[in-house]
Amino acid sequence: LGVLVTKANAKKPSLDTELTMAKRVQEALLSVAPPSYPGINIIKRCIPATSLGGDFYTFIGQSGTTITEDPSTPGIIKYENTEESGLGIAIGDVAGHGISSALVMALSSGLLDKIGQQYQSPSTILEKANNDIQKFIKNSQISHLTAMYAIYNPINKTLTYANAGHPEGYILKKEGTLLPLPTTGTLLGLYENENYSEKTMKLNTHDRIILFTDGIFEGQNTEKESFGTDRLERLLKQNNHLPIDSLLELIYTKIKEFSKDTPTKDDQTLIIAEVN
Repeated sequence: LGVLVTKANAKKPSLDTELTMAKRVQEALLSVAPPSYPGINIIKRCIPATSLGGDFYTFIGQSGTTITEDPSTPGIIKYENTEESGLGIAIGDVAGHGISSALVMALSSGLLDKIGQQYQSPSTILEKANNDIQKFIKNSQISHLTAMYAIYNPINKTLTYANAGHPEGYILKKEGTLLPLPTTGTLLGLYENENYSEKTMKLNTHDRIILFTDGIFEGQNTEKESFGTDRLERLLKQNNHLPIDSLLELIYTKIKEFSKDTPTKDDQTLIIAEVN
């Protein structure tokens, strides 16, 4: 009985303690350095709007082994070696904030990492991730998330990408031209068995890949004017000469100056990758 009373009276972690623990886990996920990968340099940052955010990114080194199902014998999985390999870059944004979003953020980041190690098609990776995520969140208060998955191949200097309702991102050419990365795809987690299109873009040395979440351009000032994509595009084109770490710092500084004392309502996540 004494043991039972002790257990019953045992102090449970407070909500503040649980939030702090969740925040530390999330910070650990976001603070992992991008892999050292031949042919590309990467810098990234995520500033959550609250103590717990819904933005995420992950970087997946691919081995060059693909997993396919033999159409003549359903259920039989074949492992095939291929010379094609690359670095997977995933960025996403879970709808909402708080503990639920943080949990889905961690789940989605882990799923994209795991699936990205098995497949080398961004569209297939998003299709697999969508079905898994849909099963996990269909009975939760989280309705969906956006994501973009890209694979950089250092051998032929190409970027192949697919999009699930995420801001499209850019290629910032070495001469300063800014090219969008347009493609379409349904938000992750809404419906099962969705199809995602993918596109491939050829890159050159010193070209830069710019990926971000909507918090980068949706921040408002005291007059409720949004920072907007036009300002972001001007910053990128006018400051392409800067090293990528300085360019990232400048963008966050300009967003903060624009917003002044207006509280941030959404996470602000930015990835800049430069081709060597």
